[in-house]
Amino acid sequence: FLVRVAFKHTTTTLALPAGAGDRGLFDITVTVKADTVQPATPSGAVQFYVDGQKLDQPRPVRDGAAKLLIARARLSAGQHTVTAVYSGDNFYNTSSGELTIVR
Repeated sequence: FLVRVAFKHTTTTLALPAGAGDRGLFDITVTVKADTVQPATPSGAVQFYVDGQKLDQPRPVRDGAAKLLIARARLSAGQHTVTAVYSGDNFYNTSSGELTIVR
């Protein structure tokens, strides 16, 4: 028999708390949300990039979220683009989001 599997779309967003970076760290939270009402929460992993350069290893998505800490000292002065690319899983498609931070 034939089983049709429809992968669901996701939205990946990045958030930075107010005052982040003041204590030497940028504490970024990534949320991966299903665009439809589904019983399963997206899992898989998120790969982070800073200004297009891969940063470390992918972070696991747990309960629809992943975290990234970036030391201010790791970034040069100025504006930087942080991109999170969600890998997808058995039910959900890939997605990505961006955030601009200023050191």
